[in-house]
Amino acid sequence: MTTVSATLTQKVRTRMRLNPELGAGNFVHHAYAANPRRDTPIVHFDRDVQLLGKTTRALSLGELKDATDRIAAWYLSRGIEPMDPVAVYCDDGPHYLIQYAALTAIGAIPVLTNGGLTPDIAARHFRRIETVGVVADPARLESIDRAAGRDGFQVFAAVDDVKGCDPSSLPSWYPYRHDPQDPVMITHSSGTTGIPKAVTLGHRGWFHGIRHLLGLEAAAGADRYLSSLPASHNAAIA
Repeated sequence: MTTVSATLTQKVRTRMRLNPELGAGNFVHHAYAANPRRDTPIVHFDRDVQLLGKTTRALSLGELKDATDRIAAWYLSRGIEPMDPVAVYCDDGPHYLIQYAALTAIGAIPVLTNGGLTPDIAARHFRRIETVGVVADPARLESIDRAAGRDGFQVFAAVDDVKGCDPSSLPSWYPYRHDPQDPVMITHSSGTTGIPKAVTLGHRGWFHGIRHLLGLEAAAGADRYLSSLPASHNAAIA
């Protein structure tokens, strides 16, 4: 996946760095408000991606925000509430980023899970952290269904089938306003010594390194990045 930045001026970057409300859980809405190049494709994929019933290979900031809002409304319509942990269990791909943005926009906690975990190990991980939902690609959805069953899940869906809802249905408090210590992602250890151990990342703390980078002048050539990191890993989301 290649990411191309619609580069902001240093003045805007500094203003964002000094904004105490900006953090790892709400970057999409802040970026959308700050960047006039909302229609410029900024995230490019190495494969076709099914998103909201359409096939795409790139997203602009405006399209990312629209997908975030529509999928956030879809989650709310299915009873997901702030601080609910929801697992995302897929093949490597952009759905991790998109689901992360949508879930954090309503204050829920994405549980981004390595698609290489076997279904039985993934199911035990989800039960241990008491997830209230699972979204997965079709192959993994069937296998995790056999391993975990659907009892107790408010959401159990194939990620390609998430069509979104009208964002006009979003509540007046949307997007969710995070406290600095609010959890915004649950990742996990490798699981080589047993069931993966959950690792919680916070709204302000996880953003610390990114905030530092916003204070630096953009390096020449730093408007293009090639990411080969596992998409479910916190480093890829960062």
